[in-house]
Amino acid sequence: MKTFNLKIKVIFFSFAFMLGLPEMLFNQTTNAVYSQSEALLNNTWSFIEGNIDGQVLNSPTDFNGGFDSLLGDYFEFFFSSSTSQCFGFNIIYFDVSDNQFSLAELFDIQPNTCEDPDILNFIDLHNSFFVELPLESNGNPKNPFIYNIEDFGNYNVLHITNNLGDWVKYNSGFLSNHIFTQNIFTLFPNPTKKTLYVNNNFNQKVQTNVFDLNGKLQQTHFIEAGQSQIDVNQLQSGLYFVVFESETGERVSKKFIKY
Repeated sequence: MKTFNLKIKVIFFSFAFMLGLPEMLFNQTTNAVYSQSEALLNNTWSFIEGNIDGQVLNSPTDFNGGFDSLLGDYFEFFFSSSTSQCFGFNIIYFDVSDNQFSLAELFDIQPNTCEDPDILNFIDLHNSFFVELPLESNGNPKNPFIYNIEDFGNYNVLHITNNLGDWVKYNSGFLSNHIFTQNIFTLFPNPTKKTLYVNNNFNQKVQTNVFDLNGKLQQTHFIEAGQSQIDVNQLQSGLYFVVFESETGERVSKKFIKY
C-alpha cells in the first residue's frame, strides 16, 4: 500500500513542483528578501562535511549523499556513486520555519546494496545525525533541527544542527567548484512520454546517465552544449534520475517522470 501511495504522491507533486520551480533565493548583496524555508525545500542538497558525536564526517571517494523535497511533504535521502544509487529513504517533515524544522515518520526505506565498509560507515554516521539507528527498528528523529542557508550567488550552503549539537553542511547540488550546477541544465517536458529534451548550458559535452528509482542504470548518453534530446519511450512509467557528469568528474542530478 505504501508503494501505491508513493506513486500517487509522485505524480501529483510532480505537476506542482517539477514543471519549472521559481527562483527562491536572491543575492544578499542586493538586500532583497530571501526565504530560507523556500530555499530549504526547493533545492537538492549534496553533503559537504559534518561533525557527529565528535567524529569528523567526509564523503568517501567518488561517493556522496544528499536529500531534497521536490516531490512532496517529505525529504528524500539518497546515497550514490557516479554509476548507481545504493541506498535511500524518505522522512516526513513538519513545522518548517525560516530557521528550524522537525522530522516525523520514516517510510520507503530502500534495501542497502552498498558493500564498501567506508561507504557503509559514512551512511550510518550521516543518518545518525537525523535519527536514532537502526532506521528500520528505531528511526526516532533528533528534533528540532536548526538550520541556516548562506547565499553565495551561484550556489548555497546549508548548515544544520540537531538537538545534540552535532552539525552537517550541504551544498546546493552535486558540485565541487560551484560552476557545474543544476541550474545549467533544463529538462522538458516534465513529465514526458516519449522524448526528454535537455538544455545544456555548460558549454561542454557531458556524460548523461539515466537511473531508475532503484538506482539501476537505464541509459547512458553524451550530450553536447545546447539542446539535445533523449528517447525515453522504452522506459517504464515512473520516476527517473538524470546524472550529468563533466569531463573533470563533477556531477549534478535532476529528476523527471516518464508516464
